[in-house]
Amino acid sequence: MTGDHFIEPWQEFGDVFRRAEHILGAFLRRLEGPGRPPVAFVPRCDIARTAREYVFRMAVPGVLEEDIDLTIAENVLTIRGEREDPFTPGGGELIHREFRDGYFERSFALPFPIQPDKVRFQLADGVLFLRIEFFEG
Repeated sequence: MTGDHFIEPWQEFGDVFRRAEHILGAFLRRLEGPGRPPVAFVPRCDIARTAREYVFRMAVPGVLEEDIDLTIAENVLTIRGEREDPFTPGGGELIHREFRDGYFERSFALPFPIQPDKVRFQLADGVLFLRIEFFEG
C-alpha cells in the first residue's frame, strides 16, 4: 500500500498497548494503601476446593520464595511480594515491556477461620502452590 492508505500495524498496537497500560495503572493506583508501596501488578490465581482443602495456584515468575509474605487474619489470607526488574541493574534501553515488576498483593476471604498450622506452600517454576486444610463439621 502506498500514500495515506498505509497502516503501520505496530504503531496501532503501540497505541492500544499504551491505552491499556493507562487503564491498568489507574486500577492499580486504587489498590494502594497506607504503609505499603503501590501495587505494580496483580498475579493471576486459580483456586480449587477439594473435600479437605483449598488449593491456590498463583503465577509469580521471577519472584523468589524469600520475597513472598503470607499473612493470615481470621479468615483472610493475604499474599504479598515483590519482583525486581531484571533490566534495571544492567542499564540499557527497554524497547518493549509486557511484564510488570514491583510490589504485588492479593487477599482472599475464605468461609472459615484459617489455622496457620494447616497452611502449606511451595514455589516451583514461577508458580506458588498454597494449600489450606479445612474440616467441615
